Amino acid sequence: MGAVSAAREPLAEMTKLLPGREVLLFPKGQIALPASIHVAGVDRAAAGRTYDNDGLRRGPRSFVLLQHTIAGSGRLRYEDRHFTLHPGQTMLLTVPHDHRYWLPRHGDWTYFWLCFHGHEAMHICKHIIDVAGPVITLADETLATIARIALEVLNRRVPSPVVSSTLAYEGVMRLHADTEQRPASEALERPAALEQAISYCRENLDRPIGVGDLARASGYSRYHFVRLFRHSEGVSPSEFIRNERLSVAARRLVETDMPIAAVAEETGFSNSNYFTKVFRRVYGMPPTAFRHRE
Repeated sequence: MGAVSAAREPLAEMTKLLPGREVLLFPKGQIALPASIHVAGVDRAAAGRTYDNDGLRRGPRSFVLLQHTIAGSGRLRYEDRHFTLHPGQTMLLTVPHDHRYWLPRHGDWTYFWLCFHGHEAMHICKHIIDVAGPVITLADETLATIARIALEVLNRRVPSPVVSSTLAYEGVMRLHADTEQRPASEALERPAALEQAISYCRENLDRPIGVGDLARASGYSRYHFVRLFRHSEGVSPSEFIRNERLSVAARRLVETDMPIAAVAEETGFSNSNYFTKVFRRVYGMPPTAFRHRE
């Protein structure tokens, strides 16, 4: 009971900081310790507010995001797995990485987060994700520790990089001890018909496929397929196709020296000008700038 209460108290204190607070401890690049905390926050995303984050669009610097759901729910796509994030669940992600987390339409999501930096923090957290998956239900003692650390940052009680590093090590090692013996997280069950449609999509991104092609691959009527797909994936089939094309294109831009026109052709865009227009609208910069961003 004591551990549960210990977790409840800092969570209750954090909710008093809503509708939102974010505290940046040290400017990016100022310190280069093996493990440190640079930023923490608590916020609520509600209907009418766009909240959608792509793990390939967070810049080139590596970090770990820990985000705990206090109330409401959000959605996570982690590579080809899908999760609904419920109260009490903690999401652990490395950046950059192929994932996306967002607030569903008409949803409501209250959460706090910590960002860990440093090669040691990255190494430990990557191991945790491999062992326990990106979505974890933490033991009460662990949640109490993580919530207390976040509150220390939010209340500006971290006076130096050394204290930041001490808290970071405490947090990631508590996570490591909690999750070491756990089985990997299980993805949400996706209807087999949608798995067929999504596989078809990913195998044919270089072709001019549309919603009708995916519906036929699923075996459903177009109307039923669109309704089922949006309910399961949180986006329309056409948005999913576009996002898949852009996700592959972003990886090609980062990982290869392929010409822009070749990237556009490989990912199914009719021409490089249209590809650049769509890419800029979604990523906020043209493909060339994305490839050479710092």
